[in-house]
Formats: sequence, C-alpha cells, structure tokens
Amino acid sequence: MAADQSINWVGRKPDFFIVGAPKCGTTALDVFLGEHPEIFMARRKESHFFATDMPPTAHIRDPVRFNALFSGASTEKRVGESSVWHLASTEAAQNIHAFNPDAQIIVMLRNPAEMIPSLHSQLIFEGYENVRSLSDALALESARREGRHVPASAPVPLQLQYRAAATYASQVSRYFDVFGRDRVHVILYDDFARAPQEVFRKVLAFLGVESGFRPEFSRVNANKVVGSLMLRDLLKTPPDWVRKIVRWVLPAERLRHGLIRRLAAANVKVRPRDANDLDLQRALCAEFTEANQELAALIGRDLASWNVPQRSG
Repeated sequence: MAADQSINWVGRKPDFFIVGAPKCGTTALDVFLGEHPEIFMARRKESHFFATDMPPTAHIRDPVRFNALFSGASTEKRVGESSVWHLASTEAAQNIHAFNPDAQIIVMLRNPAEMIPSLHSQLIFEGYENVRSLSDALALESARREGRHVPASAPVPLQLQYRAAATYASQVSRYFDVFGRDRVHVILYDDFARAPQEVFRKVLAFLGVESGFRPEFSRVNANKVVGSLMLRDLLKTPPDWVRKIVRWVLPAERLRHGLIRRLAAANVKVRPRDANDLDLQRALCAEFTEANQELAALIGRDLASWNVPQRSG
C-alpha cells in the first residue's frame, strides 16, 4: 500500500492504533483493550500493514487480508490495531493518516537501557537474532546497516538496529506532526508497570469508552527463552531431508503439525531475563542521556530516572 493508494474497505475501519514501541507493554494493552465490551481489536497483532518502508515478507501487504482482521467488528464503539514497528517506520504515520485521518494513536515507551535488552532477548527467542551477547549484537549494528552479518531468518533487518528502535523523540514527533498532539496518547512503561489500572483508565478516557471497565491485570508476554537454538532453527526452517523423513513417518499433515507444536512448546521456558550487565546498562544510560532529554522535553515528562542504571532482569 502506498500512502496515496485507497483501500476498497468492507465493514468497520480501525480508528485507533497502538504503534509501538516494541517490548514496552503493547501486547498487554492490546489484550486488556480487547476485553472491553466497547472495543474490537484486530484478530492478529503485528500486521505492520502501514509500514511500507519495511520488507513485505514478514507482514501483511494484501489489503483484503488486512481488512479481514476486522471482519468481526460490529457494534463496538471503537476498533483498534497494534503493530509495534509502526512507530519506527518512517512511512506508517502518513499511511495511517491517509487511511483514516481521524484515527487516534497510542504510543508506549520504555527506558532504552531496559527496552534494548528485552528486545534482544525476544528476537533471540523468535529466531531472528543469532548473537546471544547483547554487547556483540550492538557492536554489529553498523555492519548490519550495510547488510552484513544479518541472519537469514531476520525478516526485518531494522529490528536488529536496537539503538535506532530506542531513539524515540523523532519517532514520536512524526506522529505529533501528522496527527496533532491531541490525537496521540503517550504511555510510559514505568507508569503502566506501577499503576496499570490508572494508566488503563486514562487510555479508555482518551478513546471515549466506558472508563470504569477493569480487566484482570495479569502478566502478558512474559520473557521466554528457548532450551535449544538448534532445535528452534530446525523447527523453523527444516532442511529438505528432514521434511522428507517426517512426511514419510507421519503422512498426515495434522500429525506433523501437532508434533512440531509439541516439540516447540517443550523447547520453550518462561523465566525472568538474566540480570542486565551493570556496565552495559551504565553505557546505555550514558549514551541515551541526550536522546532521553530530547524526549522528555517533547512529551513534558521528567525522565531523569532513565539515566540511572537499574540492575533488573
């Protein structure tokens, strides 16, 4: 979809968008909003339909498929969609505005010194990052911008540009410029983690729906790790000879898919992230001090705590 290309839309259009950033609480907010009786959330999170500056292989580009994500919307007051890389995308804001100029935008932000390690851990789990050491992955950013040392499994190389993803001011400014500040609601992860009910109430008020509704604020999208990277990669992209053996042993597709699901589930564990390296945290805090100050001035929040390392997992 290009910004000037119209969509032959059927049914209800999404009228608000959670645009990111990654690992900042967007999954939890998507789930909580989806429980509200006056809100319909897209059937699939992370379609990234409007991020036309990103490769199409990992995201939905077909307008009909995107439209289908909202086919269940009927009498709900609001219809929403969540895609965390829409914030970093340089084209998504304009594309969303072209699609629905009256849309409202929700932005969620987290201390870069905490978001970057969390994103790195998530990408390793998903098989898009093949460098286990965060320090080494950060050192590779320049080479990866030139197309070197990018894992073949990474559908969006931008995801491996950790510092760029966490440099928020220019990204937020883009949405302020396109939609106006009154149509953009900014949430800090610190607030959401500390007082989820209060933050959620403000989101509901922003969207103009019943603000007294309270979901069960359970933990969503906990940190997951894989037991074996080799098994993860084998299940994700099995060689032809493995495919042939599995098809011979299990001719029924249903049985093959069931085996893959069971093996994948057995290879996953939910556990807190390892405590961040304090020296690396200090380095990230120092590196992002100026960017954090720029963001603080932009959104009118005191972000001084982001410049102090927190030894957390």
